Amino acid sequence: MDNGYQLHLANPSAIKQYEGLKYCDDITDAFHLANLLRLDILPESYIYPKHERPVRDLLRKRMHLVHQRTAQILSFQNLIPRNLDSKMHVSTISKINEEDLEDLFEDE
Repeated sequence: MDNGYQLHLANPSAIKQYEGLKYCDDITDAFHLANLLRLDILPESYIYPKHERPVRDLLRKRMHLVHQRTAQILSFQNLIPRNLDSKMHVSTISKINEEDLEDLFEDE
């Protein structure tokens, strides 16, 4: 890409395995991929430009953190009925502070 070469990143999950291949090695795989490229039916993946990669990485990290936060909230939401015999809505769980938690789980 940087040196003027044209790069093709094949998407292996979208390539149907060719049943007619007699041998399974790098050479026959390369010929098969070259044939798909020649026929213009090689499924390719998108390569982000260098200036967009930091934004992509930040978005991936944000998505990971959001999934972790959701998992923790749901875990806590399942913990309440097992220990307190009551239910609590997710919006209420998001607003709980440390003092409220201490009041919830006081030992009798």
